[in-house]
Amino acid sequence: MIRVFGVERYDTIMAMPDRLIARAATIEGERDAERRLSQLRDLSLAAGLKLGQQLVDPKNPSGRPGPGEAYHTLKPFNEQVEMLEQIARPWEHTREARIARREAEEARRFDRIASALGGKS
Repeated sequence: MIRVFGVERYDTIMAMPDRLIARAATIEGERDAERRLSQLRDLSLAAGLKLGQQLVDPKNPSGRPGPGEAYHTLKPFNEQVEMLEQIARPWEHTREARIARREAEEARRFDRIASALGGKS
């Protein structure tokens, strides 16, 4: 509890019912993840979006990889951001929320196709 809430709030937290302590710890974890996510995004922007870049292979100096050529990837950085987003906003990563986002995106794409074909104005 001290690690999650700190020494200052320990007495207050321990006086709460157990179910509230568990929920408070979850909320504190979400807040911490949100702070860390904000810091990562700020640092990434400040570093010219190079933060978290991992060298895969330096054989391609043009920077644009061809098939089978070396490239740089932001995969480790993006995985960290995704993990923090899941901790910070777990309600956005439920199965139902993912399905709703996918269906909304598909509907937007169909609307754009229909308007491009002249079906809608």
